[in-house]
Amino acid sequence: MYVLILYVLLAVCAVQMILSEENRRAEWIIYGIIAMIFLLRFSIGQDTEGYYWMFGMLDGPTGISGSHMMRNFGYTFLNYLVKVLTGQFRWLVLLSNLIILGLCTYTVYRHSKSPLFSLLLFVGSGMLEVYYGSGIKQGIAMAIYFFAFYEFLPKKKYLWYEICILLAAGFQEVSLILVPVPLLYKLVNHFKKHPYRMTIIISAIAWILAWGVNQYASLFEYMITMHTGYAPTWTHLLAYLHRRSFSYAGVAMELVFLIGVMLLYHFAEKKDWDDFRYLEILTFNASCVIYYLFAGYSIMSRTSDFIQIIMLVLIPNLVCALPDREKQLLAFGAVFAVNFVLLYTDLSVKCRQVSANQNVEMTMEKYPYISVFNRQTIEDIYAHTFDEDDGTEP
Repeated sequence: MYVLILYVLLAVCAVQMILSEENRRAEWIIYGIIAMIFLLRFSIGQDTEGYYWMFGMLDGPTGISGSHMMRNFGYTFLNYLVKVLTGQFRWLVLLSNLIILGLCTYTVYRHSKSPLFSLLLFVGSGMLEVYYGSGIKQGIAMAIYFFAFYEFLPKKKYLWYEICILLAAGFQEVSLILVPVPLLYKLVNHFKKHPYRMTIIISAIAWILAWGVNQYASLFEYMITMHTGYAPTWTHLLAYLHRRSFSYAGVAMELVFLIGVMLLYHFAEKKDWDDFRYLEILTFNASCVIYYLFAGYSIMSRTSDFIQIIMLVLIPNLVCALPDREKQLLAFGAVFAVNFVLLYTDLSVKCRQVSANQNVEMTMEKYPYISVFNRQTIEDIYAHTFDEDDGTEP
């Protein structure tokens, strides 16, 4: 429940700052207090037990022999470093928190016109509970991409951007889908002339291609793995093509996102925009296209989440670019409502999953705050993780 309370308090403070456009120092003090709460949090998520197991079973700098779970060399190295220095998983969580929040905060500080609005989106959009609070590897990779996107692409420093993407791939290989993002600059002039027509045409093409993906992706996966098996770590992602699951709610939500961003774009004052501002819109639209392509495979469709972390800066800046206060407040209210629903849904799902699979009872009303300093509580929760007889993976 404390997360929902913080979310509402953030909204109240963010509205006040948007209306006043003053006291930037106070805004950052509030930001710092709330960020510190999440920095010191030991998050309990669906994937946390798996990460705990990986840390405990680590048998060297290359990871766990024969386990695909340690296939990402960046995260493996981070595990090894923390295990050698401290031997405790909770400090790995703290370091991961610091990397994700640090990179996101730096980027927000440099590029967002409303830091509290950006933090509100971090809490409500799924970044906090789904990735920062559970899918740690992807959370770190997303933070690296977020930093690289805003730090290097406005200056067209493509080499540094690509280096960062390769670094992100060391934590989550899906990062490689972001390598061609700079090529979207070539579409900027076309988008300026025909933004809506271009968005509709590209989305329609995506749906046509999605039919092909739905028909032939599983066949492709079978053709590859029948020759290689599942032993090579690079075949790990292909296993996701087994899990066909179409989400009507997910498709509807992406459509809401796409329409919402295009409406904000339509009403925003664009007289001072450079090419990068249009690149932001194109990149976000591309994330929706990717979702449509893999709409039949719910896990693969999460690649769109990866790209949509740019919403932490894009949405606040678009809202602040609206020409009058009434439109800004209306847009903020819509964003707040949509993300409140997303946050409530994420928390509800997490409570059910954690209560069913881990040694802790979790409900929305009793959603616990556990600090990284609560060593005994953490050890009690994951005391069942290792089977002392055979040491097998849970």
